[in-house]
Amino acid sequence: MTLRMQHMQQNTPGNEGFVLVAALLAMLVLTIIGIIATTNTSTELQIAANDKIYKETFYRAEAGLSLGTELLEQNLACATGFQGSGSVLIEGTIRVQEQEKNQLAFWANGPLDPNLKPADAGEDQRVIGRTADADVVFPVQTNSDNSVLQAGVGHLYIGGQSEPVFGGGLEMAAGYEGRGKSYSQGGVARIYDLYSQYNGPGQSEVILLQGWWHVVGMEGSCLY
Repeated sequence: MTLRMQHMQQNTPGNEGFVLVAALLAMLVLTIIGIIATTNTSTELQIAANDKIYKETFYRAEAGLSLGTELLEQNLACATGFQGSGSVLIEGTIRVQEQEKNQLAFWANGPLDPNLKPADAGEDQRVIGRTADADVVFPVQTNSDNSVLQAGVGHLYIGGQSEPVFGGGLEMAAGYEGRGKSYSQGGVARIYDLYSQYNGPGQSEVILLQGWWHVVGMEGSCLY
């Protein structure tokens, strides 16, 4: 009985090392799957991080537009613009910069050309994207002790022009009968373009444009 079993095992060639080869192939397949999964995970994390940075930069630029319209209305209320020398610091984190032509009265700026690049602009032209030409910088990046407030920085560029406002009229009854009431209006408006540029982390940049309509004569009290 023993001799016969040994003879049968000797007559079955090709079984030596099969389990080892199968195990190595399985490990190879699992290793490849693991590498692919790790690479995909890393890529997805990078995409998510970039998306987060972009959204933060976008929303900060959008908040700059709200800030710009408020500052513009405040500036319109001051006939000569904000009072100061060189620049005005508002709430400790917003700097209104003095430009050569407006002396802190940026409500009087002329129209802006957003298509100009620094290399194409002359010395007397204001350029979107050039910090020196910004009317407002937000937030101020350092405190008085040079401690950093925030990594990103935003710029506001404001320009506009005067346009006549279309008039309107209303008549409540026949005027020739002496019982009529009428009302009419018109005037002049300043139509502004506000460009909010924000430079965020990772070299992210967003520039947003918003139009703003101000009817001359509707200014409030000057606070600055």
